[in-house]
Amino acid sequence: MRKKYFFFDIDGTLAYGITGIILPETIATIETLQKNGHFVAIATGRLQCSAIPQCKILGIQNMVSDGGNALTLHHKIIHMHPLPKQPILDLIAELEHHQIPWAYTAENKTIRHTKYVKFKELAGESNMDTLVHSSIEIASIEQFYKIYIYHPNLKKLNSLPSLTGLPQIHYNNNMLLIEPTHKEKGIFNMMEYLKADLADVVVFGDGINDLSMFRPEWFSIAMGNAIEILKQKADFVTKRCEDGGITYACQRFGWI
Repeated sequence: MRKKYFFFDIDGTLAYGITGIILPETIATIETLQKNGHFVAIATGRLQCSAIPQCKILGIQNMVSDGGNALTLHHKIIHMHPLPKQPILDLIAELEHHQIPWAYTAENKTIRHTKYVKFKELAGESNMDTLVHSSIEIASIEQFYKIYIYHPNLKKLNSLPSLTGLPQIHYNNNMLLIEPTHKEKGIFNMMEYLKADLADVVVFGDGINDLSMFRPEWFSIAMGNAIEILKQKADFVTKRCEDGGITYACQRFGWI
């Protein structure tokens, strides 16, 4: 059997529901893929540390995280690049000018910092802890990994000039998340690091931030619960996540 290099999204692909349920059969499938000699990695927009719990459950040692900006191989971080600093500083200056609530993550920890007391309440559910500071010395922040912006009208927020060119995801109806959105770059970098053939890559995804990693260079599988535009771009559409879509696809193509 030819070795494949699998990259799995987490939410809606490996896990489903608000609590992130992972099916026992999905765990067994990941284990079998690795026993069969395949390379298995997570490909996520999450901060590297935020995906570690899922890696532990699944027995996965490798990761493309931070939307493609970070690589982890055998539990070791190979690199972890922050967002471009000057455009972020320009954005923060504009947010401050308009008194728009914002927060940031500056290290590989599930912590976001803000000076807005009600930011956690405004932001809604999150896997990040929120630390409120009386003031923030922006010039002293060495790097930014994520920026969180609250606004009751995201369409109006998107008119800010400083947002142009910055990677962004609508986290919910009132929250804009500035984070890397090029998982494919992380996959390219991982495959170059491993000196492996791109034609042997297989990706699984379901959401808008998976579009970039559905590439013609490799094989792309959309979950049955995926957004329609991703299904149209996929080489194969499997069953829904909660119906064992990963196991179904891996059995169908003889990988397990």
